[in-house]
Amino acid sequence: LAQAILAQATLAPAPEGPRRSPRTRSARARAPYRNSKMQAPMEHRWSPYADNGGTCLGVAGNDFCVLAADTRLSTGYSILTRDCSKVTQLTDKCVIASCGMKSDAITLHKHMKARIVMYGHKHRRQPSVCAIAQMLSTMLYGKRFFPYYTFNVLCGVDDEGVG
Repeated sequence: LAQAILAQATLAPAPEGPRRSPRTRSARARAPYRNSKMQAPMEHRWSPYADNGGTCLGVAGNDFCVLAADTRLSTGYSILTRDCSKVTQLTDKCVIASCGMKSDAITLHKHMKARIVMYGHKHRRQPSVCAIAQMLSTMLYGKRFFPYYTFNVLCGVDDEGVG
């Protein structure tokens, strides 16, 4: 008898009707919150990034280059400090400014300075602005799967004096 019931259960056709998606079921699960005064649970996601804001501006001319950045460090509507520089001098002729996440900007600037020192020891001269721009591009590409959350402006005067 048990074999007959098992055989009949496996041969029974699938029930007809629309298949419900998981989204429909979760909407029904939240239904008690619709008409009551209770608030539906909020879902918070953790993010490794924080935007500390900021503004950077670079202007280049035939024989000069100017880089300006604000000094405010904030999170949301809270101002953490009004005296935090976003600009770092890399060489005598090259400067970088980074807005966005301050910790990533500090890390990026430290790694760039270290690579420029290694370049100086290897080649016995400072890298050009084009070489530093290529190095920055390579460093950012290398971190593409967990990127630096920074928005960078690199300014400098090349060997011919053009900004």
